[in-house]
Amino acid sequence: MINFEWPHAAYGAPICFRGRAPGARDASSRRGVYERIDPPGLTAWIKRARSWHDVAVLVARYSRHCNHIHLCAALVQLAHIDGGGGGGAGGEGRSSGSSVIIGSSSGSGSDGGGLRSPPTLPAAAAGAPARARRPANWRPFVQQLLEKLQQQLPACGPRQLSNAVWAIAKLQLAPEPEFSAAWQARIQEVLSAASARDVSEVLWALATLRLPPPPRLQRQLLSALHRATAAGDGAGGAGRAQDAANAMWAMAVMGIAPPQELTASLCLLMQRQGARSGYSGFGGDGVKPQELANFMWALGVQHNLAARAASAAAAGLLPGSTRDAGGAAVTAAMARAAPPAPAGWVDEQLARSSRGLAAWEPRHVSMALHACARLRRRPPDAWLGGCLRALRPRLDGCSMQDLSVVILSLGALRVCPVADWTDAFLAASLQLLPSASAQELTATAKGLARLRVRPGDEWWAAFQIAALPQLEAGGFSPQGLADVMAALAMAEAPLCEDFAAAWASQAEGRAAEMEPRALVKALWAAARLRLPAGVPLRRALVDAAEARGALRQLPQGDLVRLAWALVRLFALPTQDLSDGLTLQLCRAASGGGEPSGGGSGGSALTGRQLLRAAWALPRLRVAPRPALVSYFSELAEARAAVLWPAGSFPQGVGDVIVDDADISSGVEDGWVAEELQLAAVTWAALAALRASADAAAARERAGRGGDRSSGGGSEANVPAEAPAADRQAGGTGEGCRSLLGAAC
Repeated sequence: MINFEWPHAAYGAPICFRGRAPGARDASSRRGVYERIDPPGLTAWIKRARSWHDVAVLVARYSRHCNHIHLCAALVQLAHIDGGGGGGAGGEGRSSGSSVIIGSSSGSGSDGGGLRSPPTLPAAAAGAPARARRPANWRPFVQQLLEKLQQQLPACGPRQLSNAVWAIAKLQLAPEPEFSAAWQARIQEVLSAASARDVSEVLWALATLRLPPPPRLQRQLLSALHRATAAGDGAGGAGRAQDAANAMWAMAVMGIAPPQELTASLCLLMQRQGARSGYSGFGGDGVKPQELANFMWALGVQHNLAARAASAAAAGLLPGSTRDAGGAAVTAAMARAAPPAPAGWVDEQLARSSRGLAAWEPRHVSMALHACARLRRRPPDAWLGGCLRALRPRLDGCSMQDLSVVILSLGALRVCPVADWTDAFLAASLQLLPSASAQELTATAKGLARLRVRPGDEWWAAFQIAALPQLEAGGFSPQGLADVMAALAMAEAPLCEDFAAAWASQAEGRAAEMEPRALVKALWAAARLRLPAGVPLRRALVDAAEARGALRQLPQGDLVRLAWALVRLFALPTQDLSDGLTLQLCRAASGGGEPSGGGSGGSALTGRQLLRAAWALPRLRVAPRPALVSYFSELAEARAAVLWPAGSFPQGVGDVIVDDADISSGVEDGWVAEELQLAAVTWAALAALRASADAAAARERAGRGGDRSSGGGSEANVPAEAPAADRQAGGTGEGCRSLLGAAC
């Protein structure tokens, strides 16, 4: 136990108070002021303290007179001194800013591509430079303040309790279990009288300390917050925009899904504050850019969490039938279609704030863009154009984190800036690649690939040089491994041998951790880049795809990619995987699948997907059952008849390739862009597929297909229609590389 009476020598010079001492009328009466100070005067003195030394001496000198208000004021003032915040014990001027990081193997974000954005700790609370100003024995001193406060917790109200836990979070000091238990018991007793500000500070502090509240306390906090924010339009009753932003940020960090009524109430609070005081100013009662960005970021996280939870719950109920799989797709689509904010709220707030974008920091712009990407809502053109114009002259000063989030969000929104902007982005990111993290490298590559921006060889060489050490050290997540290689494949970038070898080694070892879509992406990228994928890598990826039950969770675009990649890699799937893939393609051809982009269910295969599926199925090394192939052929022909009714293309256009085993040999590169040529090639592929299925069924009936039931994958299992070049390369000839090798 340390001595609470800290000597002046521990800090150097004696304490010096600024201004007139409370209760002292003139210089002669200041003598003995320490003995006659009243409680409000002590509180005022604590608020005037400008160093740890000032606070320590005051608390030590008046330890017998310190009540719960003085102790809470001391904690808050220490947090302000340490973190550089302003204001007094009430917390005026506090800022609970947050930032975002990207990438995770859990697909957190997966936005279809594995994005996740949990925020980092606020800069004011997490920085080491602020802690460097603390005295060596600061921790025992704060702990002793908490011990004294614990004895007086029964006298504390909501404001003192929220101030105390806020200060603890700002100081980044984990409280003792005894204090936490006593604090939680007391806060539950007084929540009925808490304001929106009190509850939001409590939530923010718990999120910053990574201490999610127990279920009962969580329900009470959310109920108190809803009651306070719905109390009316008064500044004290309904709260401030900062309260709404802090509360939403905290719930997103802790993974708490707020009730729809609470979300609507917080959105209304932000809207009311912005309509009354504006959005562009950093002072007064206006909604600050940081507050709007934090609030939108939290909405995006909540939306993504809800969609993933619905998808996971639906996938867990699937016994494997097509009907249930379709139901899962519809359930996930319904979850994604239900935004957490009222209709039009995001567009309205962004439109109102578009005039003040020049004052936004790059971090706030990146958070708002990321939120729009998570919400799958394209921002208003005025706001989006203003963001790009505001960022253009400041790209050289942005951090790699901000750059990666911006380009990833633009890619998710499918908003490609002008060439001058992208050139400036590439130049700025090139300078920061050596210091970029694996998550930032993944996000940057993925965003560029989505926008179809192809950097030069110099940029990709620097990218691979920066990524190689982290790749060898296992710094990339399983999702990141797939995203990076897919981006390289889409950009047709030159691949370094060391990088390719390191990626293959990591992908082989972490295939079991990959999500289904990441597995398909890794297989597709390896096939597209024609990597020298050895048998262990192919086996690991294929085994993981089958063990994880990936087929039931894949959208139709990924099903087609998987079939194409298995052929191009000359992989050896099991009979169950081959049959299951064909069955899921039948579901997609009939219109029961989920579209490639992860939208609403019930969409059938597109024309190009029909072509690739019809080409790939007869070329699988382990052929599917003839009955399944025949069923897919019937469904695909019916789908093709809907896409291209009879007479919609010239007769005989595809006659020259109908009987050709390589269905697209001699096809010009430009044919893909023409619907008529696509129709002809697809019909030819379907005719070849029908012939292959009929021949396989005949062999099975004649008893010549008995070996294939063992699933051994011998050379006899390769369909007779596949020429020797296909069996050797596992894919099509050179003539159709641009047609069938294009990104699905």
